[in-house]
Amino acid sequence: MTVADNAKIFQSFIDKALAADKQGHSEEAIQLINQAIAIAEQRSEVWIVAAYLYRKIRQFTQAIACYKRAIEIQPLNQYIFDYSCCLVEADALSEAEAVSRQILQKTPKDCKFLNLLGVVLKRQQHYEESLKYFDQAAKLTPNNASAFVNMGNVYIIIEKPAKAAEAFQKATKLEPKNGEHLRLLASSYSALGNFGKALSTLQAALLRAPHNPQIRSDIATIYFRQNLFDKALVENEKAILLFPADKELKRIQGVILRRLGRIAEAEGIYKKLLEEDPNDRKAMMYLANLYCNIGDRERANAIYERAWAMDPTDVMVGIKYSDCLINSRYGIEAEHIEKSYQIALSLIKNNYPTAAMVDNLKDIFLRCVDYDYTQYIDPATQFQWREGMAACQLHSKLGRVDTLQDRLDLVKAHAVWGVGIDNNAKLTPITKAPALLKHTKIRIGLMSSDLRRHPVTYFAQPIIERYDRSRFELYCYSFYPKAPDEMQQYIAKTIDRFHVYDKLSDIEIAQNIANDELDILFELGGCTLMNKAEICAFRPAPVQVSWLGYPHSLGLKTIDYIMVDPYINPDNPALLVEKPFVMPETWVSLGYLGFYNIPIEEGIPEDRTGHITFGTMNNPYKYTLKQFEVWSQILQQVENSHFLFVRPEGAVPSFRKNILGHFAKHGIEPGRIEFIPVRGQHMPNYNRIDIALDSFPHTGGTTTCETLWMGVPAVALIGEAFFERLSYSNLSNAGLGDLCARTTEEYIKIAVQLAGDKERRRYLRHHLRQQIRQHPLGQEERFVRNFEAKIVETLEMHKEQAA
Repeated sequence: MTVADNAKIFQSFIDKALAADKQGHSEEAIQLINQAIAIAEQRSEVWIVAAYLYRKIRQFTQAIACYKRAIEIQPLNQYIFDYSCCLVEADALSEAEAVSRQILQKTPKDCKFLNLLGVVLKRQQHYEESLKYFDQAAKLTPNNASAFVNMGNVYIIIEKPAKAAEAFQKATKLEPKNGEHLRLLASSYSALGNFGKALSTLQAALLRAPHNPQIRSDIATIYFRQNLFDKALVENEKAILLFPADKELKRIQGVILRRLGRIAEAEGIYKKLLEEDPNDRKAMMYLANLYCNIGDRERANAIYERAWAMDPTDVMVGIKYSDCLINSRYGIEAEHIEKSYQIALSLIKNNYPTAAMVDNLKDIFLRCVDYDYTQYIDPATQFQWREGMAACQLHSKLGRVDTLQDRLDLVKAHAVWGVGIDNNAKLTPITKAPALLKHTKIRIGLMSSDLRRHPVTYFAQPIIERYDRSRFELYCYSFYPKAPDEMQQYIAKTIDRFHVYDKLSDIEIAQNIANDELDILFELGGCTLMNKAEICAFRPAPVQVSWLGYPHSLGLKTIDYIMVDPYINPDNPALLVEKPFVMPETWVSLGYLGFYNIPIEEGIPEDRTGHITFGTMNNPYKYTLKQFEVWSQILQQVENSHFLFVRPEGAVPSFRKNILGHFAKHGIEPGRIEFIPVRGQHMPNYNRIDIALDSFPHTGGTTTCETLWMGVPAVALIGEAFFERLSYSNLSNAGLGDLCARTTEEYIKIAVQLAGDKERRRYLRHHLRQQIRQHPLGQEERFVRNFEAKIVETLEMHKEQAA
């Protein structure tokens, strides 16, 4: 057989292999190409075709081997580029990075490899470095849209939507008929909160790519983000009609139905998807999220666990699972907390820890007093609000402030969030009542899902029971989805109207509240679970006040005031977004709900134990390294004293280990640290504590009130901001202002002196309740009359301003 004959046969096998591949006969194509290899093993192109065929059917090991053989025979840059792309598809990122860098050392202006290296670095989550290579590629080939698209995608990931918009605009200008580029541009507008521009851009994208289901889905998402759930449902249904096999559209349908309150329908969608494919991890996650959102954490965790077992490297699954676990109360809570902490650790150790990841996990680390994670947060940006965050994600950062600038940055972060929420609400305004004080009685609204057996109700109870019905009407609004408990039922019978809006969108709730023609609305929920402070952005009442639920400005300009007293009100007005609604004495009063006659044991704890016991029941997210240093100094100065933590985390191995480690750094041996793991039944354990040491800078609120009610003196540090002055208010309004310090040195001195004043502690143990009732903190009637007078004063001022 001649060489020419061999060449014809060789080419024939290649042609037949490619033809078989085109017809979808992959195995036949592979067999034919192997026959071609047998004829001309030294021809590089046959290995390239073989690599292409293996790569197409995702047999990457074989594809990579074929590419290597082709490169050995003829090391062309195109072969090396295709080989590198295959490495990326095979998730062999380190090898792909090494190959790309090697080529760029020789040819530093090779745009294909610059772009590819950027992709590799992006996949490795080295976002800032990836941007450098995309930027180089874009400058060298300004007419190539791919570098700009890649750049924009990275900016979206690192939450810089304005930069993303610039990149996508350039890509769209280069390829104006590309619907996907327009879709990506719309995503950046959406991230910026410009929903009108996002929608018009998506409509343009739809004209260019009518068969792209993601465009329809993104239109539905825009409506969803504006709480226009009915419109979102219509758009998503259109997409499903066009693309009935698209599973993601069905999953999104479930999310929209859930927000419309159609829980059973949403659940049915996810279950059907799982019947069709039991390994559909996305459907698992949507179903688990559904159960988690309706409070069924046991079922949610069972599904999260299954999804996590399938891929324990999936960051989002790990974040969702650990978050659900840390908030689970069924079964043994300590086991859930420990498991959540271990998942969080694995995520940090096995992935490049972005600030967004740490933000999602920070509550878990703080709950277990592990501060090592903070090394991943840039101190200059940790108080900044980023697109996609909620104000609630800033809550645990209240205790992380150090300087005045930190405090101002925290206010700014809330304000930025508030502007975005307010601007979104302006896009879909509600119909409002025309004037203030149009009724014979002043209409007051209290809005919170915690108007049930909850600490918020402990402080709202005096108003609920004692408001002057001849002058005022009281309306309450809740979004709590579960059956009302006995306290909610009692409140509903006691006041003028009680509405539960658990199945309506935010705009529908706002309109319903506006229809009640309130004169003033108090938002009590803040950042607690199932609350909807964002409703205030629609301004359903002419005057709106924040109270109780969040010890900081939420940042909404549509909330006019924040309720404070002379002690809580910051000296620096820049530390509040809202105007202060200043009560003359105290911002809270102790009713009988949370502050009833729990027995106080005879004597004092020191008599029973033979040593002074300091302690805290404050939430661990309020603890800091500085606190452990100061608390340790107090323990060192008070001989044989102990420190007691009464928290459910007390049974969590990692919490105990970390607590002991923090004290050990300051020379406090483990035997002096005690733990009582308890939830809900904590009050009797104050009988074990001689002196409570308050957390700082984020002080106690409800906890300080409970401490004093149980006859336990508390030492507190006065700070600059609202959340640093709660205990200052409680102690001062109970006649114990001398226990408030302005420096850590004074804090230590007061604690040590109080430890030596046994008679004062004995007196307070058995007379402090009576003392509280003789001071503003314990005088409910006085508090309610002051509250009503402040409302009248504020409304009259607004009426005069409007005239």
